[in-house]
Amino acid sequence: MTDLHTLSGGFSYRDLQDALIATETGWRDWSSQCRFKGRWREAVIRSLVTLKMLTFTPTGGIVAAATTSLPEQIGGVRNWDYRLCWLRDATLTFYALLSSGYRREARAWREWLLRAVAGHPAEMQIMYGLSGERRLKEYEIDWLPGYADSRPVRVGNAAADQFQLDVYGELMDALYAGQRFGLEASSDTWNLQLKLLEFLEQAWTKPDQGIWEVRGRPRHFTFSKVMAWVA
Repeated sequence: MTDLHTLSGGFSYRDLQDALIATETGWRDWSSQCRFKGRWREAVIRSLVTLKMLTFTPTGGIVAAATTSLPEQIGGVRNWDYRLCWLRDATLTFYALLSSGYRREARAWREWLLRAVAGHPAEMQIMYGLSGERRLKEYEIDWLPGYADSRPVRVGNAAADQFQLDVYGELMDALYAGQRFGLEASSDTWNLQLKLLEFLEQAWTKPDQGIWEVRGRPRHFTFSKVMAWVA
């Protein structure tokens, strides 16, 4: 007969109980720091917990979702990999965490951002890996059936190579929000903002793939132009 010690990978019942209590206590302590006091506080905290769980603590990177190849429509082929750090999504998460009082998480993401986008603004990608990886090659895994037989199963995301003008606006807005909510000033952040604006002076008139990440020819999207104006 296999005993509990073997089933639990060498941990005793008391070890597991202690780990569970420590985990629950940690999450309660973290949740109690939320500054939001409105009517929907419980729902807001639950959402913040989800965002925190999408954050890779060693680097501060925030993934868009913990899923890959879930179809937009059952049986359809629009099955993308979202286990990556979209700048657009992450700026919204940054704003949510910062405005709710979670400066440490917001600061960690800003530091991740500065490392990931280092270089010329024209080379800035719309998404990166958890540790700032740039090579996010998209490929298909033919031998997997996919969710509800929705093929193909994809890993990676070719949209990483797209030009999406709106991202510059969301990024500039998030960095401004950091200043407005009292996040410590950073010369590196300010230099990044200056470079982004210099690039936008000539890039805002260009067509792009837009927030919808169209895989056809670049076009002029109203939303993209509005977000360039926001920047």
